[in-house]
Amino acid sequence: MLAEQETLTGIVKSQIPSESEVSLTHMRDDMEAAKLKLEAYSVTLTDLISKIDANVPLERFDRILNETARRLSMLRGSVESPTLGSKIQKLQSAAKEQQSRLSLIEQDLQEIRDERDSLRDITLNLPQSCPQASGAGKG
Repeated sequence: MLAEQETLTGIVKSQIPSESEVSLTHMRDDMEAAKLKLEAYSVTLTDLISKIDANVPLERFDRILNETARRLSMLRGSVESPTLGSKIQKLQSAAKEQQSRLSLIEQDLQEIRDERDSLRDITLNLPQSCPQASGAGKG
């Protein structure tokens, strides 16, 4: 009977998990839970990184806009400078003066054309008895 009890005890002991097996099972469960938490954290971090990456182009765009505004301000300042203003005024007055000269030249040319036409009419209407009317002076 003692042998049977020892055999039964052995069988029961083999069915009852040892302390180390319980500890390993518990540790495995803890590791699985930790793994799930890490995966959840990983997903959260991935989402955060994608959101940050989505904001990066906006930040770059803002930076580009600010730089462009700064450069435009500098250009505006250089365009609105008194030195440049006086140069522009000088150029405008020189352009007006040239326009006035061009107008005078055009008037002179018109007077020359009118005189030429008048002289042509005179030569065409000279009597036949004039030496130039025969064609000696035409040209």
